[in-house]
Amino acid sequence: MADRASVYAPLRFFPQAEHLAPFCPAAQIVVDAEAEKASITWPDLSLSLTRMPDEDMARHLQGLQGYVRERGANEALAIRVLSALSVYGISAEPAFDAEQRALGLVVGITQATMGLCYLEGDLLDEYGESLFRNPLKAPSASRVAARALALLAVAMRGLVEEDAGKPDELEAEAFRGRIVAFCDAHQDIAVELEPEEDELLRTPVGKADPQAVVDSVWRAEGAQVLLWALKQRELPGHDAQEHPFKVAKDSGVLMPERPSIFDANLRPNEELDAMRLRLLALHWRMIEARIDPSRAVKFTQMSEKDFLSRADLTGFPLVGEDLAFQGEAVFKLSQSQIQLGQSIARERHHAANWLLGVNPIYSLVVTPT
Repeated sequence: MADRASVYAPLRFFPQAEHLAPFCPAAQIVVDAEAEKASITWPDLSLSLTRMPDEDMARHLQGLQGYVRERGANEALAIRVLSALSVYGISAEPAFDAEQRALGLVVGITQATMGLCYLEGDLLDEYGESLFRNPLKAPSASRVAARALALLAVAMRGLVEEDAGKPDELEAEAFRGRIVAFCDAHQDIAVELEPEEDELLRTPVGKADPQAVVDSVWRAEGAQVLLWALKQRELPGHDAQEHPFKVAKDSGVLMPERPSIFDANLRPNEELDAMRLRLLALHWRMIEARIDPSRAVKFTQMSEKDFLSRADLTGFPLVGEDLAFQGEAVFKLSQSQIQLGQSIARERHHAANWLLGVNPIYSLVVTPT
């Protein structure tokens, strides 16, 4: 029987005794928050819970990713494992018990954090299902449509916040009400909205959290990728944007009838993955530009890197051998241009990874480069 397990959680947090108590009935719990350790004991069983130091996590997660690929799992899971911001080790003395008290702690933490669990060579989701035997699934076409419309509706809501305190505030508030009514009228969209998105939609103009507003508007870039995937419109260039209001209107947001996008079909998986790799390359290049702004890169040769070995990087505009952004080589861009390029690339890469099935919850998708 196993005597240890690991939980991979997408948040940086160490639980307190009150968080652990529901998973460990009748146990004595002692937490050392500073050391990020806890002991859970019964008369015949002792469990220890530790959080891996941040400086050790990158190498560990890369090793886990390699193991996932060796097991033949799909690329979605290989990306998903990198979402962990905490790695909890759980060990038992003398071993995991027949009463499953140790397993109860493992399952409880995995479910509470919506994480992944490594146990006896297998990687399990929060429901205890093996992700090697039951691979992560990509979203259906109808769900992609609902997610695209949800993102656009939330982006529209974010944009009207700029009218707060201005003569048009009452009109903006009425418009916000129309967005809410549209989402409520279409069950597919209402179900797709995450709690934070729904909260923003229902927050009166002038009362929204500023960062939530900024994030919501940027999400429209991800919606563009989903619309492309549904063959509804072409994806704008990597250095171009379209106004979310126009994209939303063209896609049927605020229309009284059911948007026709729900009848669309997805592009073949090969096309979706090819686009994901191109967006990954763009995201990587913009991050490199942020880290070392003056370093030129031979952009088309990036496909020689292992993680981009299948990427087709033809067709991108170049200045010399580096990627062009708004007519300028990336290594000559200003900081504001680099920030713009990185934001566009990150949101589009995020949507592409969600299409792959990295995480069913859009906000929990990761975009490792």
